[in-house]
Amino acid sequence: MLSYDDARKVYEGLSIGYRRVESRMQYNRNRSYKFDESDISMHLIGYDLPSEIQTGVPMYFSEVDNNTRNIVDPYINNVLNIIRQQTEKVDQIFLIMSTSWCGKSRHVKHLHTLLQRNPDRCITLSFPVPLYIDKDSDEYHQFFWHYNNSLYPKITYTSQDRMEKINVEYTSYTIPKRYQCSLLFDSARTIHYINNTPHLYLWVVCDAVYLKDRNMVNGCEIKIHKEFGNE
Repeated sequence: MLSYDDARKVYEGLSIGYRRVESRMQYNRNRSYKFDESDISMHLIGYDLPSEIQTGVPMYFSEVDNNTRNIVDPYINNVLNIIRQQTEKVDQIFLIMSTSWCGKSRHVKHLHTLLQRNPDRCITLSFPVPLYIDKDSDEYHQFFWHYNNSLYPKITYTSQDRMEKINVEYTSYTIPKRYQCSLLFDSARTIHYINNTPHLYLWVVCDAVYLKDRNMVNGCEIKIHKEFGNE
């Protein structure tokens, strides 16, 4: 676990990923439509992306300074080891930072675009990495999701306003403060978002994941990787 000073260095070094709020597709494609909501944020840094979607997305290896990467790399490498064990391949990897230090209460509600075929889906494997835990706060990071068997209309993916107005009941999962966990879900059918707290988490998000043991997932599957815990 990082000290407060090192955590602030990481936060400042990765803050290049903050943008005005918009959907993931709009963020990637640098579209002009903006969704303006004072208490919602989006943070996104490309770690391993196809060249065609790199435009407009801050990139970890070219835009994050070496001092920040030296602090963060050991945590990412632990996650990459798990990814290699569980997957045949991953089409793209993003990094997301979540904390109330950004002045926002949560991230945007969103879906991921269809990246896999037969049937259309986007299997996502996401790893929330606790970098700093504020000992004076009793708050917990949470992951909220709602799974739908059917695909939402394509326009839903591109309009953050439409996404925020979908009235469904969300399930929540409390993210551990001391252990590495992972969340596996079909992000093309699962509306999801995360809250912000005084703690600092780094999320390693793998999209279009091809698993070694299967190709489908329903709902959200959660796994604790105790061997990578920070006790």
